[in-house]
Amino acid sequence: TTSVSVLETDRSIPWGEGRLCFGSVEVTHQVVSYLRRRLLTGEVLGETKLDLPPRHLRTRAVWWTVTEDQLDAALVHPQQLGGALHAAEHASIGLLPLFATCDRWDIGG
Repeated sequence: TTSVSVLETDRSIPWGEGRLCFGSVEVTHQVVSYLRRRLLTGEVLGETKLDLPPRHLRTRAVWWTVTEDQLDAALVHPQQLGGALHAAEHASIGLLPLFATCDRWDIGG
């Protein structure tokens, strides 16, 4: 499981009805299990639960917020939100090299 907590917002500017923000965050990641799969077919053979401690990473991040009205106007329904966020993530990763000296594959996502 992965969670991100905003520790401090250094900059925030209006972005339509939402906001575009920059600041410090803490990313917490914990591996809770793994799947064993058949090599050729990918068939799941079993799941092994793990009891590992969470790992924490403090870093800097850019994030944006949107309102429910913006989601409604874009015809994004609640069950589609995860996919829409994933698409926005990939669009942001593709655009980042226009603003920062980096390769898009350095970003992850």
